[in-house]
Order: sequence, then structure tokens, then C-alpha cells
Amino acid sequence: MERIADSVTLFALVLVALGPLRRLKNALKQTALNMAWPWFCVAWIAWTAAFGLRLAGETTEGVRHAAWYVAAVGSLAPLVAVLGGRWPTSRVWSLFVVLPLLLVLLWPVAAAWLGMARWDRFELEPPMLLGGLLVAVMGWGNYVGSRWTVEALLGMLGTMLLLCSLTPEISPPSLQPDRCGMGVAWLLLLASAIVWKRSLQRPPVDPGDDPVWIDFQTMFGMVWTRRIQDRVNEQAREKCWPVRLGPRGWLDMTGQPIGPSEPPPADGGEHGGESPGSAPPPVTEAWGFLLWLLQKFVEPGWMTRHGLKQG
Repeated sequence: MERIADSVTLFALVLVALGPLRRLKNALKQTALNMAWPWFCVAWIAWTAAFGLRLAGETTEGVRHAAWYVAAVGSLAPLVAVLGGRWPTSRVWSLFVVLPLLLVLLWPVAAAWLGMARWDRFELEPPMLLGGLLVAVMGWGNYVGSRWTVEALLGMLGTMLLLCSLTPEISPPSLQPDRCGMGVAWLLLLASAIVWKRSLQRPPVDPGDDPVWIDFQTMFGMVWTRRIQDRVNEQAREKCWPVRLGPRGWLDMTGQPIGPSEPPPADGGEHGGESPGSAPPPVTEAWGFLLWLLQKFVEPGWMTRHGLKQG
């Protein structure tokens, strides 16, 4: 029965490359998150290899546990890459942040490879476990509060359980790495299927929500969302604009949603301007400032797909 479950899981992992991964690649085009795409492929390859080793059944327990660990760390790489998704930082983020982080977290595997540790008993030391848990919270936590909150919490919980199962000093005997690895893989597959299905549909937007702002939050997560929100609201206070940018869109001074304002006209200058039938000038100016900030994250083609005019 276990062998059948392993075969089905491996087959499902292969299908991920044909559906969700291709959809994700198209979604990341014309954004600064395009550099995270190779890391998603790395994560998929790591999980496929881990299940391939388990399905082969000819490797030692330590090698299988090391493969689960590589898969868990690999799944954190694209999440960390998202945190650097802004131009020009994104061009060097993978080389100077993501890659060094992976090298540090994968040191236990490298130590076994170099003969400094035993392959037949792969274990994590508590300091290495702590580092992995912090990265998991940082990476998955970026999407807690967004459209993917449930998926992010499941991914975070599964990754943390898998890392803990590889640390005998703190994990109970019932927490086996093979079981945790299988569980995390199915959680990731389920989350991928949900994300794929939702990405094919336009998310429901309440009357007071701003679709462009929601789409940005969905892709880039809460860290960048909060930073841009703080920047816009700081500018609003300085310019005495009668609006503020909230988690779902524009708010008036009483905190009530006012719905999306109209984009600034094509000839409205750097931060927009007034045009017949448009929102009041302060609101239009605030919208234009938001679009000006988004240019660090998305290309004009992304703006065009969302019906935005660039001055």
C-alpha cells in the first residue's frame, strides 16, 4: 500500500510541472518575481528526487532523510526569493541572499557528503533546526494575511514538522521523517492544486476593494504590501490627501472603504492629474503615486493587462 501511495505521489509531482508550474511561470512574467521561477523548479526537482529515492527502496534511511531535508529546504528557496522581488534588488538577490542561505542550511548534507558525518544516520542539530524554522516562518509567513493564508499556514506547519522530525533531540518517536515527508508533499500538492484552480478564476472583489492592489498583494505577499502601504500613507500625510491605503484598498479619513479610484490619465504627469469624470484630484494623485511605486515591481505590460495607463 505504501508503494502505491509513493507511486501516486510521484506521478502527482510530475503533473505539477504540467499545470501549476506553467501557470505560475506565466503569472510571474513582467514582474520582478520572475527571478523566483528557477527556485520553484529547484523545489519541484528536490521533492521529485526525494520520492524517487523512497520509491527505489535501495537507499539507506539516512540518505532518505537527507533527501527529505533537501526537499524541505528547497521549498523555502522561492519563498525567500519573493522577499527580494523588487528592481534592481531582484537581479542580485538570488546570488547574494538565496544561494548563500541555501548553502548554510544544506551544510548537514554537505558534511555527510564530505565524510564529516554519517550517511546512515542523518540528523539535524538544534541550532540548524532553529535556522530552518526561522526561514520557514519568514518565507511562508509572508503570505499569511493574503489570499493564500490557509495554504501558507499548512505549508509552514508541514515544513516545521518535517524539520523537527529530523531532530531526534526534540521530536517524539512517533514523528517519523518518512511520514512527515509524505504528509508535506501531499500538503504542497494540495496547495498547488488550489492555487492553480484559483489562478484560473478572477478572485471575488468587494465593492470597496481595489483589484490592482489585491492582485499585487496576492503575488508579492504581505511584506512588500505593508512597505508600499506605509510609503503611500506617509506621502498622504505629508500632502494632506483625504485618503489612506488600507490592506484591501483605499479608505477615507474615517476608515471607510471608498472603492478604487480611476487611474491617472495618460497625460497627467508623473503622479497623475485631473481629468473630466475622474476621481477628485487628491485621490487621483494618491493613485498615481501608488502606480509610481509599483513600477519597481512590475513592468508596463503588467500595468496594461490590468487596464492601467502610464504617463
